[in-house]
Amino acid sequence: MVSISGKVLRSHHVNEPATAPAEAHEPLCPLALTTERRTGPIGLDEAAPLFGWRLAATGRGRAQSAYRLRVEDDARDSVWDSGWQRSERTADIPYEGSALVPCTRYSWRVRVADEEGARSGWSEPAFFETGLAPGLPDATEAFDAEWITAPGEEGWAPLPDLDTVDGEHDLYRIRAVGGQDALVTVFRARFAARTGAVPEAARLLVAAPGTVDATVNGVRVPHDGLPSPALAAALAEHHGGGHVLAVRVSGDGFEPPHLLAALTDGTPRTRPGPAVPHAVASDDSWRARGFPHEAQVPDDWAAPAFDDGDDRVWARALAVGRNGDAPYGRAPGSYRPSPFLRQDFTLRAGVRRARLYATSLGIHELRLNGARVGDEELAPGWTDYDHRVAYRTHDVTGLLRTGPNTWGAVLADGWYAGNLCIFGKQHYGSARALRALLVVEHTDGSTTRLRTTADGSWRASDGPVRYADLQNGEVYDARREAPGWDTPDFDAGAWHPAVAAAAPEGLRVLASLAPPVRAQRELPPVRQETRGTATLADFGENVSGRVRIGVRGPAGTRVLLRHAEALRHDGALYTDNLRTARATDEYVLRGTPEGEVWEPRFTTHGFRYCEISVLPPEAGGGKVAEDRETRTRTVSRAPRHLPGGGTAQLTSVTAVALWADMPATGSFACSHEGLTTLHHNIRRSLEGNFLSVPTDCPQRDERMGWTGDIQVFAPTAAFHYDIRGFLRGWLRELRGAQHPDGGVPHTVPDMFRRAAPEEERAGAAGAAGWGDAAVTVPAALLERYADRRGAREALESVADWLDYLAAHSEDGLRPADAWGDWLALSDTPKDLVATAYYAHAARTAAYLAAALGETEREREWTRAYERVRTAFRERWVGGGGVLHPPTQTAYVLALHLGLLDAHEVRSAADRLADEVAARGFHLTTGFLGTPWLLDALTDAGRADVAHRLLLQDTYPSWLYPVSTGATTIWERWNSWSDSTGFADASMTSFNHYAYGAVGDWIYRNVGGLAPVADGYRRALVAPRPPEGLTWATTSLRTDDGTITVDWRREKEAWDLSVTLPPGVTAEVRLPALPGAAGRVTESGRPLAEAPGVRVLDGPAEYAAVAAISSGSYRFTMA
Repeated sequence: MVSISGKVLRSHHVNEPATAPAEAHEPLCPLALTTERRTGPIGLDEAAPLFGWRLAATGRGRAQSAYRLRVEDDARDSVWDSGWQRSERTADIPYEGSALVPCTRYSWRVRVADEEGARSGWSEPAFFETGLAPGLPDATEAFDAEWITAPGEEGWAPLPDLDTVDGEHDLYRIRAVGGQDALVTVFRARFAARTGAVPEAARLLVAAPGTVDATVNGVRVPHDGLPSPALAAALAEHHGGGHVLAVRVSGDGFEPPHLLAALTDGTPRTRPGPAVPHAVASDDSWRARGFPHEAQVPDDWAAPAFDDGDDRVWARALAVGRNGDAPYGRAPGSYRPSPFLRQDFTLRAGVRRARLYATSLGIHELRLNGARVGDEELAPGWTDYDHRVAYRTHDVTGLLRTGPNTWGAVLADGWYAGNLCIFGKQHYGSARALRALLVVEHTDGSTTRLRTTADGSWRASDGPVRYADLQNGEVYDARREAPGWDTPDFDAGAWHPAVAAAAPEGLRVLASLAPPVRAQRELPPVRQETRGTATLADFGENVSGRVRIGVRGPAGTRVLLRHAEALRHDGALYTDNLRTARATDEYVLRGTPEGEVWEPRFTTHGFRYCEISVLPPEAGGGKVAEDRETRTRTVSRAPRHLPGGGTAQLTSVTAVALWADMPATGSFACSHEGLTTLHHNIRRSLEGNFLSVPTDCPQRDERMGWTGDIQVFAPTAAFHYDIRGFLRGWLRELRGAQHPDGGVPHTVPDMFRRAAPEEERAGAAGAAGWGDAAVTVPAALLERYADRRGAREALESVADWLDYLAAHSEDGLRPADAWGDWLALSDTPKDLVATAYYAHAARTAAYLAAALGETEREREWTRAYERVRTAFRERWVGGGGVLHPPTQTAYVLALHLGLLDAHEVRSAADRLADEVAARGFHLTTGFLGTPWLLDALTDAGRADVAHRLLLQDTYPSWLYPVSTGATTIWERWNSWSDSTGFADASMTSFNHYAYGAVGDWIYRNVGGLAPVADGYRRALVAPRPPEGLTWATTSLRTDDGTITVDWRREKEAWDLSVTLPPGVTAEVRLPALPGAAGRVTESGRPLAEAPGVRVLDGPAEYAAVAAISSGSYRFTMA
């Protein structure tokens, strides 16, 4: 069998379980029953859900030989009795009964027979519930509810961006130099007339305290961010080939005038990438002059010909921060308040069972009778909203009561309407909308069905969530809370009727496959210090999530929370690597004397540090004037002393880490502190990037589902967590995004499809090592979990990808395009990398086909592999297995992917080892070469060099970041160094799991546990630890139970303990280590005499090889 992440396993002994002596055993006991790999799931739309269980047993050699499974509906009628089936399988048993009925609860039990045929009793019952459309392609028709939203959402046009000039470069708040005492400031900017401008679509947005007068070419124009005839007419006039924007800000008497401004001239986007640059935006190239009195302002201040060129009088403006920075916070001109939706209803009978089915365009939080529904965060997650949106089912039985009730929701931009990467906001649409269905079964047998509908019964308003963006942060004004808005006693007379929303044409609603995102950990600061008006909290770990604060102070007090992964040398936050992501949250106190606790709900950040600034209330008692209809804002934002000498106090700070709710499975620790830390760093990077889709990074303005990152990391991820549900949902998105010619997008969901012109979209797919995720990710799930359903679902996508590769190759050679061995320290030709990956895809596809019994496809793809292998060898392999060029990555790919003949392998491995040694035992590989570097050396007999590479702790190496105190995996080998400081800020993430792919090698070789067949039902226990390590302990929770491997050595002794759950067998290989020679025993007996142990012939490098079956074993060499 080909191991997708390891070597070709040549021993077949592991498939022949050892036979333990007959003993008197208690019958097996089935327990921990799961449906769809979950306990008691609801809302399943599977036609044939998968059943599984674990076995409790004592003794060795225990295994199931048969099972019988029965399923009953809610009326206790049998819908399927499997009868006795001869099978060892205890997982992924598909339902084969009559068609499942929507919205129905089913229960099931199982009996098993053990290895000798003794039958157990029936297990305790388990249950599952179907969703709206079990067995149907989607639930769009069955979801009997309308999309609804707040008035004004449908017509909301995006305002000019006050955060960036073009999606990539920051826009700045400015004021006049030396104008601290000014009452009025005039700002002037000249900008070029662009040939592609469309004046009728031009818009100007100015955010400033006090009164604003704006002119373009001397013509007074609106500055509310909307198109206007006046602005269009003004832009139709040119002055010397350009235009003049002049803005007069009359302050409010509390602070010097300042502004944020952006003018778009309607130029359409014609190229891929971020937004079209503003025609002009506020920065320190503007001219600005402050005046103590209004009367001193020149009458012709707005005239295009006005002379503002004297630097002594009209100095360049001073940039005082970006939108959202302290002390000003986010300009209300960039707010977009979240809709609040509610409906009152009455239940006339008692509640037996109630289910709420919900989805949204944007993200939502559901409410029912004053309580939050469930604990899912950022629901319903990220899908391609042009085609699919997921719904989730909630059990709300305990939240309903006979009589009056109220249900509702809060909506936010999320991935649907918020900023995505550098592509701006409203990537999919603008109107945030809710679709929900509440089905209540009553104790008298009746049923009540309630739904979202635009019939006037649903009411809408805004509230305290003034702004919410996944990248930029959240603004919450607690003074705007409406206590009890989600309860029956609330008077919603001032709220407006909700209106119907138009979903994207062809949008399908499907049950969610991926697990929900939840708050998983809370971290108190390990260090906290005060700096002026700010508090810096260090949480000791780089996490993905948000910060919860406790604060007490007067109403209107503002708290700004800025997040960062690292600190500068002076102790300030390092935020350059966030690029345009503001990562800033803002809370305005309501003034509760007992104090207030707040945590953002609709944003997430990647951070270790949080700077918390507590700032005094705004002028006028904190009044904020906002006209939502015209979108004009007037606000005073500067800090000042609290009225009456009042103070505000920060009472608590807690980081809350979010990730998808996947079952944790693997653990590892060893005597080498750096390796143990590396393991934890890998785990944290997985958690930080497994939110809704597998992203590259959680902090900057990117956060995309890059296919290349997950395809190299999937085997390692499968050790840490049960990732099947998470990646099944993502692979559904991948198949949906695959191009008609079979090309796989660079990211899933496909972010480039809308950003690139139609004629260029084909180039946004098909990258070597990225598009191959269509093959390698299902293969990793098959290898690690025996996930045949996932392999079957992927097979047509795999075939399309192989067709794409054939069509985009010439004589088996792929072109030199895309990214090659991304971020490698030495260049390997991209066509070499691409062709090697073509061979890898073909061989892996053949592995998938063989597992599914697809013989013809297996033969076809094996032939494709051989053709590409031949082409690769003719192009890049010289005599004796010499690679041209001789880079580390070239040798890794050739060795690991079987592109060399047998007689060439050792000499090629030696050349690779020499290349590594010549660099002081440092690596130079990138994203595609690194994952297999240690395997290429180890499998070819150069474990000595692999061990030195692994334990290297100077740059570049895996342990170099660990030596600097890193708590997650870095994007670059030198994201930071003590000699050069931070790397290129445009691409320096400190939470990027790709290089953490080495974890898979560590768990198989240092930990000593590897899969062989049927996931880990056939395992290999073969520790090959580096010299100097004295112990390691590894455990993995599989579908059959937990496997543990624990080895230790002291001077001349070697001890290996192994525990296998019922039904699992393993081949154990005891290494022949220096100083640990002598007799091998198991639990004190000679190996040949130990019960349940069968001695095997094995490779000479091992002291002993044995086959074992379930039970606990202790092997000793002394």
